[in-house]
Formats: sequence, structure tokens, C-alpha cells
Amino acid sequence: MSVRMLRRPLPVSMWLLRIAFVVGTLLATLVTALAIFQMAYGDRVLPGVRVWGVDVSGMTIEAAGRRLQQHFAYVSDPILTLHAFGQTWNAAPTELGVRVDVDATVRAAYRLGRGGSALNALSSQFDMMTNGAEAAPVVVFDPSVAAAYVEARAAELNVEPRDASVSLDGLTVVVTPAQNGRALDAAATLTALESAARALRPATIELSFVERPARIIDVTSTAQQLQTLVSRPFTLFLESPRPGDAAASWDMPLEQLASLARVRSSADGLSLAVTLDRDALTAGWRRRTRASSSTTTRASWTS
Repeated sequence: MSVRMLRRPLPVSMWLLRIAFVVGTLLATLVTALAIFQMAYGDRVLPGVRVWGVDVSGMTIEAAGRRLQQHFAYVSDPILTLHAFGQTWNAAPTELGVRVDVDATVRAAYRLGRGGSALNALSSQFDMMTNGAEAAPVVVFDPSVAAAYVEARAAELNVEPRDASVSLDGLTVVVTPAQNGRALDAAATLTALESAARALRPATIELSFVERPARIIDVTSTAQQLQTLVSRPFTLFLESPRPGDAAASWDMPLEQLASLARVRSSADGLSLAVTLDRDALTAGWRRRTRASSSTTTRASWTS
């Protein structure tokens, strides 16, 4: 006859102790692992971090800075193309006052996954390791540099408006039509350039201009007045001739009359008027009459 020994089941309290021990061991292991992880990456960018597609995870701040400095060297290359009126200019973002602040960019990458509560930081770090995280480059823009570049282009492209004019070629009336001008729209151009340069990618920009209209456009009546003046005989009379005056009238040849004709702008600059050169007319009359300097110059004319 054999005797079987029956093992008595462990009390519930013992099972709880064992479970607590295992859980505690796992937690201790996890905390130790996290502590080692934090120490290992204390001065390094956390895993999964990229800047503009450049992997900087696990790098020290200095090493990440060197890598980004090399990567963003292309901002000194002429990757931007400007167009206006058939002309083309190639410009680098740096010429427009744009540069990448590498130090600030690296610091931003280093801060990813850090800060806030410990639980939030752990959650962010786990997500970064599994999905990655992108840090945007810190771009600095100097508007004064861009403005200087725009002013240089404006000096090449701006066109002053030209008012219509009337002149004489001998006895022929010549009309030069008005021509509108243009001016580079500095504000719109600066906005477009800044946006394109900050993108740090090749781009094409059409420069913006505003029209500058001429002020004097229709000179038909002025041309008719001038044509009438040089098309008919012209006689100048003294209004109050004195007994000693050698001549009281002056029959002026058309060629001489044409040399005295002047076309001047009105006071408001919006129209033209035909006049005679008073000083030249007075000097010619005095030479003709051989009068003294006190001879009156008031005269009338008929044609």
C-alpha cells in the first residue's frame, strides 16, 4: 500500500507577493533602462529626429550643427530665378537676406521630445522612435538686404513716364506722343521674394510693376496753335510808338518767328501752351530800332 503526499496550495498572499515582485522587477528594469537612455542622450538629439529630411538623431549638438551647415550650404547658390520684360536674374537666398540659423535649428531639434511632464516626454520619445519627428529650420530674413537687391533691379527696369510734346523742326510741327512709365512694385516684390527665399527651394518669381501714367497726353490743340503761328505772316507793332522810334512795326520772317516760339507746360503740369521768348523778342526789337535801353517793349502783333 503506497501513500501519496498532497501538496497544499500556496496561500493567495504568497501569489500576490510573487506578482508584486515580478512587477517591481520589471518596473525597476524599465526605470533603469530609461535612466540609461536619458543619460546616453543627455547631450544628443533624440532618435528619430530629422531637419528638412536630414537625420540628426543620436548626434551631439556640435555634430548636428556641422551636418546641417553642410546641408544648407546651397542657400548660397542661385536657386531663385527672377523674370521681368524678357530679362532673367538668378539669385541666391543669401543675396535676398535669407539665411538658416543653424545654431537655433539644432537647439530646436534637440528640444524635441524633452520638456513637460515625464510621462508626456516618454510618450513623445516613443512616438519619435517609431514614427520620427521633423524639426523645421530656423530661417532668418534681413529685409534691408532684400530691399537693396530690389532697388538695384528697379534702377535697371523702371521707366519714367514721358509727356506728349510739341516742337518745331524748321517750320514743321513735330508731335511726340506720350509714353507711360513703370515702376517696380517694391512691396509686392519684397513679399514674393521673401516667401520664395524662405522656402529654401528652387523657385521662379515674376517681378511686379505698377504703371506710371503720363500727365500730358492730348496735345492736338497745342500743335494746331504752333502750326498756325509759323504758317502766316507775322507783324509786331509798338503799342505807343514815340517820335524818335526808328520803326513802329516789325515784319518778322517765319524762320525768325519759329526761332522765338516756345512750348511750355502750364503751372499745373497738365497741358502745354505756345508762347514767344519775351527776352529774345525784346532784344531783337531793340537791335532793330537801335533804341536806348529805356525804349518801351510793349507791343502787339497781327498775323
